[in-house]
Amino acid sequence: MASFIANPVEVTVSLETGSTTVESFETPLFIVPHNVYSSTRIQSYSSLDALTDAGFAVGSAPYRFATLAFGGKFPPSLIKIGRAPLTAYTVDFTGLTQTEDQTITLTNGTTTKSFTRTYSANDTPTIIAAAFVTLITADTTFNALVTATNTAGKLIISPKVATTPISVGIQSGLCILSATSTETPTDTYAACKAEDTDFFWVAAQDHDPAKQQTLAASVSADKKIFVYATKDANVKLKANTTNIFALMKAAAYDWVFGMYHEQADLVFPEGAIIGATAGINFDEYGADSLHLKTLSGLTVSNLTTTDREAIEFHNGNYAITYRGNGCLFNGFMASRQFCDTMKFAAWMDARITESVFALMYRASNAGKSMTFSNNDLPRIKNAIFNSPINVGLRNGSILDGIDPSTGENFEPIVTVPTRGEVPTNDLANRVLNDVQVEVIYNCPLHYVSVVVSVLLSRAA
Repeated sequence: MASFIANPVEVTVSLETGSTTVESFETPLFIVPHNVYSSTRIQSYSSLDALTDAGFAVGSAPYRFATLAFGGKFPPSLIKIGRAPLTAYTVDFTGLTQTEDQTITLTNGTTTKSFTRTYSANDTPTIIAAAFVTLITADTTFNALVTATNTAGKLIISPKVATTPISVGIQSGLCILSATSTETPTDTYAACKAEDTDFFWVAAQDHDPAKQQTLAASVSADKKIFVYATKDANVKLKANTTNIFALMKAAAYDWVFGMYHEQADLVFPEGAIIGATAGINFDEYGADSLHLKTLSGLTVSNLTTTDREAIEFHNGNYAITYRGNGCLFNGFMASRQFCDTMKFAAWMDARITESVFALMYRASNAGKSMTFSNNDLPRIKNAIFNSPINVGLRNGSILDGIDPSTGENFEPIVTVPTRGEVPTNDLANRVLNDVQVEVIYNCPLHYVSVVVSVLLSRAA
């Protein structure tokens, strides 16, 4: 007996519009020991006010990093703080010449107090640290919350109860601001990844060279960019082979960016690097280099030509005043690749993965999975052209056309095997190999050489 059909036309709609996640190349993770929060490893902040509202002191390492990151010309929309368990804070006055009053801020939740030591030309690091111990110990609020001690010119501040939120900031004066932890930055990085991996830039408060090398290896393995800074004067010596720039160069890290700054342990210039480029993405912009970028909020270095040559020899970076403007030179990674090149490579990798996965995912959930047929396989090529190639062509990061002088072909090429070219074993395993993508990256221009001929006349 025939089935009863009530309606002359019956339509069934199958949605193939499911969305997939899109990787961002904007957000930094700053790893730092603290106890401002304790329930999670990572918290996100979209402004300096959000940091202070959470309990981070003005002038603290996270605050200083965020000030430079948010103050850059192309800042991230948010930063993430990766928490390492806090043991104590150290404010180190040794080896530095003071020229102004020193002010330290302590914060406990919403309670903040600043302590100032008036400048004296006769002060030594030990005298300054001892003065702050006296000031903090005499304070009726914070003397119940922290222990302050003077260790040979180093002011050590530790919570009396480990769970009492305490943040330390430097408002004025020269020092090295650090914090100790029971974990290494690499340990903390692993713990943070177990909770959240939605970040691309990684930096850490700890500038110990051995720890920087270990963290560089871990971050590089994840194809994220590790930005680190050093004040080690040995990077300005071309013959020195044991400074951190030389060691990173020897390891040939493609994903590691090093910056020299004489106050690296106080100002955390990593934030300025990230703030100068994080907001530029290849989905909206063309190729863009860190070279000659202004690092907003960061005092530039005073370097000789010999200093600059040595830093560049070690594949490091620096900022100086050139032609009246503060500029970063050159944007090198430790391998002498450029930062924008690696960012472009990461963008290509992510967008191709997303496009091909989205194609297969939507087809599968529409009840018509992708097959090895010569009707389906070309759809992979189309997906890759739609994103990222056409996006790169539109925004100028990918070249096309023919060079008018040499005839060189710049057109992107995507090659997908036909059904007949797929080996039987790959068919049996349902794997398509040998999809090849070739694009010409429209890399930025860094230096120009001009030859000028000055004549008195030209012969007819």
